[in-house]
Amino acid sequence: MIQTYKIINIFFIISILIVTGCVSTSMEYRSATTAARSEKNLKKAEEWGLKALSMEADSSNAHIPYFLAIEVYKPQKNWVKMAEMLDEAVKRNPTQQLERPIVIDRDNIFLTIEDGAKTYREEEWGRLYNLSVEYFQKNQFELAMENLEIAIKMDPSRGESYGTLAALYLQKENQEGAKEIALLGIKNAPKYALNYQVLADIAIKSDNLDEAEKYYETAIANTDEPGPIMRQLIFLYIDKGETKRAIDYSDVLLDKYPNDPDLYFNIGVLFQRLALDAFDPARELYLGLSEPPLPKDVIEVFTKFSNSRKYAYNARDYFLQASDLEIDADGSSGSAAKEMRKLMKQIDDIFIPSIREIARSEKIQLN
Repeated sequence: MIQTYKIINIFFIISILIVTGCVSTSMEYRSATTAARSEKNLKKAEEWGLKALSMEADSSNAHIPYFLAIEVYKPQKNWVKMAEMLDEAVKRNPTQQLERPIVIDRDNIFLTIEDGAKTYREEEWGRLYNLSVEYFQKNQFELAMENLEIAIKMDPSRGESYGTLAALYLQKENQEGAKEIALLGIKNAPKYALNYQVLADIAIKSDNLDEAEKYYETAIANTDEPGPIMRQLIFLYIDKGETKRAIDYSDVLLDKYPNDPDLYFNIGVLFQRLALDAFDPARELYLGLSEPPLPKDVIEVFTKFSNSRKYAYNARDYFLQASDLEIDADGSSGSAAKEMRKLMKQIDDIFIPSIREIARSEKIQLN
């Protein structure tokens, strides 16, 4: 009984709208609608529709461009023209009532030009965006970018289009194009994180690490899944020489994602990098020790090797924890842990004993 009442009520509203809506009655517009709805002749409908549009160029009547968008260009799959006509319709009269209200279900009834344009934009944007993803997965990047550009025209408010397109430009080494699209995305959809990530990556390529840090922080503030971006920020801290900050940030991530094997692996990579960054200069300094060695050089070599071993130990533990948490393990975590064991053994069996012997013979005090 309630359903019947609501259906009757909806029908009543629609009937009133059709009677009271400002519908164009020009011969050109009537010919256009007849061609589209009765004759199924879209070419003829377009010709008459454009004539009607031209005759009412300064009109506030939005029905003509809306008709062209939905009943001519949409079935023709002319998405660019469809988007242009929807823009024109909303520009002319966003609150004008639709000739044919959109009834999705009893709780979703769209009655105005603005509502109708938004509904169709969302539908076609989703189709275009998904198609671009399919092309991307097939490595058909040009087609992916082409569809994303049309998707932006279809719905300029969707940040995904800009971010994905900017990332593709960056992948093609077109930094200027990537930056232009990402900035446009931030202007039209300021809450979408990927645009900030692209700008951060561009800043890193230009060695502007402070600017990259700001973009990463803004990206983190605008996403519900900050983990991957936070990991990038950790490595940025390493590049900036802010080791302690990187380690502290790693602890924050572990508290937030305690069961993420990728996170443990990435933090393992962080400590692996720190271990190697300490080991390589330590070995060079060790091999270049003078005869007799300067005390400060011996102490520095010992400190660097000790730090390298400490970082390698941490890296090994994180790799092992990643391996324990992985479901479909490919062995990379276990292999990385073995490499760190080898490094620790090399330090423990060769370099540290040798440095201690040099220090003993030269009466140099080591910590």
